[in-house]
Amino acid sequence: MDQRRAERLTSETEVYSVKRGQRRTHACRNISRLGCMIADDGLAAVTGEDIEIELLGGVTVPARVIWARQGHVGLAFKREINPATVRYLAAEESEQPLRDRFGRLLPERFGKHAA
Repeated sequence: MDQRRAERLTSETEVYSVKRGQRRTHACRNISRLGCMIADDGLAAVTGEDIEIELLGGVTVPARVIWARQGHVGLAFKREINPATVRYLAAEESEQPLRDRFGRLLPERFGKHAA
């Protein structure tokens, strides 16, 4: 049974992990306001371990590894992220420009405004 508490969206965005001072690039496979799944790409994550995930340039979110298997890592964010950020990182088309929680437009993505 699926026990997720937030809607997940598919993503192919690059994110970065920071673990013990090492920064690595990962493909983000899906994301929600509460966490994400990334490709392992040499992270060697251990369940229960704390790491940081850089979702956007300069926007880092503390996270905890909740599972690691078959080349992927499941992460729970230590604080909920904005739903507009989730949609921005997902590869979905949107007719409405996306805004942050202060009403500011998010930057253009893939040649369209915050698709």
